[in-house]
Amino acid sequence: GELFRSHQYSDAAMAYEMSLDEWSKNNSTSNITNNNTGSLDRALLQSNLIACYLKLQRYEDALALSTRLVTENPRWAKGHVRLASTYSALRRSNDACNSLQRALQLDPTHPTARTMLANKLRRTRHQTAATALTSK
Repeated sequence: GELFRSHQYSDAAMAYEMSLDEWSKNNSTSNITNNNTGSLDRALLQSNLIACYLKLQRYEDALALSTRLVTENPRWAKGHVRLASTYSALRRSNDACNSLQRALQLDPTHPTARTMLANKLRRTRHQTAATALTSK
């Protein structure tokens, strides 16, 4: 957390990658089948690593990891928000909106998902209006 907060994204990414490697070594899948806390720990590490990848503009890495995150944790709203952030960085607005809608289905009060979706929809409306004006 501290490396990320101090904008040392590359170092933070390495730290999260090492933490995920350690987590994987210490938690085989047979150990975590009934351990939601362990799964959440891993999900949080993945989510933080995705944030680093996005700051470093490593969008393909962020996409691969965020896709895996929502596959492994389909009911965790924050994972869908991270996927939406990745789609936004890749300029895939429809996919981002779909991920945000899924996050809001899971957690209707999720503040980041609500704000991001409102901004996406507002931008889409403005782009649609601008396109209509220029095509006349």
